[in-house]
Amino acid sequence: LLMPTEKKTGNLIENQQAPSTIFADFEFTYVDEQQTNELQKEIVAKEPLIFKTGGQISEVITQNVSNFFEEIAKRIQQKENYSDRVDSKTSVYVLEIPEIALKGLSLILQSHEKRMIFMRELAEILDDGVIEVSEKESRRGARVRIMDDKDRIKTKILRIEEIPTSSDASEKMASKIAQYYSLENRKIVENAVAATMGEFITGNLVYESAETEKRRNEAQNLVKPVRVDVKLGGIVIEKGSVVDKNSLLKYQTYVKEKEKIANTRKFWSKVFNSASLCFILMVLTGVYMYHIHPEVVRSSKLVGVVSAVVIINIILNALVIRGFNLLSPVLNISPQLLPTIIPLALCSVILSTLIGLRVALYAGLFVSLVTAIQMENSFNVILNGMIISIISGFTVRYAKNYRDYFIKCVLVVSLTMPVMDFIRLVSYEQSIELIGRAVATGVVSGLLIAVLCVGVLFFIETTFRINSDMSLLTFCDYNNPLLKRLQIEAPGTYHHSLMVSSLAEHAARDIGANSIKARVCALFHDIGKLAKPEYFTENNIDGYNRHEDLSPRMSSIVILNHVKEGLELAMKYKLPKIICDTIEQHHGKDVISFFYQRAVDENEDKAENVHKGDYKYPGPLPREKETVITALADPCEAASRSLEKPTPSKIDALIGEIFRKKIRDGQLDDAEISVRELAIVRKSFMKTIATMMHGRIAYPKEDDDDDEETDLFKGTMRKDSEKE
Repeated sequence: LLMPTEKKTGNLIENQQAPSTIFADFEFTYVDEQQTNELQKEIVAKEPLIFKTGGQISEVITQNVSNFFEEIAKRIQQKENYSDRVDSKTSVYVLEIPEIALKGLSLILQSHEKRMIFMRELAEILDDGVIEVSEKESRRGARVRIMDDKDRIKTKILRIEEIPTSSDASEKMASKIAQYYSLENRKIVENAVAATMGEFITGNLVYESAETEKRRNEAQNLVKPVRVDVKLGGIVIEKGSVVDKNSLLKYQTYVKEKEKIANTRKFWSKVFNSASLCFILMVLTGVYMYHIHPEVVRSSKLVGVVSAVVIINIILNALVIRGFNLLSPVLNISPQLLPTIIPLALCSVILSTLIGLRVALYAGLFVSLVTAIQMENSFNVILNGMIISIISGFTVRYAKNYRDYFIKCVLVVSLTMPVMDFIRLVSYEQSIELIGRAVATGVVSGLLIAVLCVGVLFFIETTFRINSDMSLLTFCDYNNPLLKRLQIEAPGTYHHSLMVSSLAEHAARDIGANSIKARVCALFHDIGKLAKPEYFTENNIDGYNRHEDLSPRMSSIVILNHVKEGLELAMKYKLPKIICDTIEQHHGKDVISFFYQRAVDENEDKAENVHKGDYKYPGPLPREKETVITALADPCEAASRSLEKPTPSKIDALIGEIFRKKIRDGQLDDAEISVRELAIVRKSFMKTIATMMHGRIAYPKEDDDDDEETDLFKGTMRKDSEKE
């Protein structure tokens, strides 16, 4: 908490007298710009100047010295006949050299080796650098680093006084050359070189201002700002003191830090409050789901679907809010239009289609509350979210296909949001222009939200492998490639699948399960029979039983394989997971009793043992209600065909026996269905099968004339066939 020691001082300005003393309520650090600038100046002043040895200047000096020695050699050879040339300053200078100096220089020309030594020493002098006297005087006391003609900087730092001038270089050159001669000639050579080289050796160091400035800037940037720590309770501004730049900076830093601390506390307080509210909402949502939709809580997939849709909706809402806040000042859009464009209906529209209306409504309310928290607890957002979630959830719940789904989304949002905006803005006495914009925005928003809902729905269905009724209905099209193959290659199985789908659809509707899912699962449950359709009784048109030529074990393998073949076809044609599960589970772990009993009878007199497991489906047992209904409808429909003169009582007895056998064999141990629901399914099966197998009134026999016409038709057909 802030200490109550600070007095309100207002804004301070430079050169003002501080009206009161300000004590620090917390520890903070500020940058002392004055000390930092002084330190930077000190570091920059210590940074050495960069001088570069001019390669071209050195070459000119070397060439002039070489020409000088050529002229010296000519004078020695020609003696009194040597004369100066008008076009050569060197020859004029050589002519004026006294005899004593000429004698010393002649010693250098005695051999090629001594001349090369001279030129080598000259090169070393030039490499070390020679400075002009004026340059040296103007930069007295400076520190210098030398850069060669290849831009390599020597590490050694020199004082500018240590760098030789032309005369210093000549004397140094003379001293070094004299060491190569005898004692009696050393002085003569030294004096000769010192007297003549000053004419040729000039300053070859050039000041590199750009490189020097670059290095000084680098050194200045490396200087760390001088930070001053102010302790808790320390003086920020003292009463009566004149506010200078440094104290003003200290005060401004203190104010900014104080505001930052206050904003941080406010931010975390807001985060804590929002997180607490969201946590409470999540707990309430979980309790609601547990009691109202326990099947959602038990399914990790459905929990994932609900969570993903809610999170996507919340993120989209946050992005829309952030984008609107950034663009509205630029595009001159009223903040009153923000609730219109937030996609609050998305969660309800998607979950109503995928899971159910109650889950969709509660999730929509949850998203609306979270969005309202993002908008400073806006009541309008909560109200809009509740209304649009309820209306849109009811509207799209029974959409028959994606086109119907899209149109309903567009209509419900485009009609509901403008009406709500109109009522809201009229109650706030807004202008007609703003109300018109809100209505137009609501219509456009409805179209965009509908597109968004369809896109997110496809994403959720693909990611979680969950299917809405709309996507399942697409598989009920009898032009589906697999159903077409079933019609042509296995017509008996196709007819059986149609009957089973009818049984399953009615039974699922009666117990409140998903009738569309049950219908689709039943249509495809036997597609594995396409591999060998002739080995299944319903497709045996010619009356020949192919199993008579096979052993019971081989026959059972053919029958058992239709589950495996069906799964392979389902994966090949990318059928939904619920269909794959039904294909795999609709026989559970049933025993193929006919071939098992046949194997037992054939092996009574033999020592071989017949294993019951060889004649049993691998499972697993059916679980979901729709799969369980299909698993029960399959044997009921097949067995009802064997009834002679079927009556409701016979059909009910047959279905009851099949149900009891399934329960007795443990085939329904994993089924998510109650005994009460099984009783309803049994009644539904009995009613549907009795309707399908009802008898017809016998038509009266027609007159003989009709018989004659019939005989004539048969005769005509026979003649046509003979011609063919």
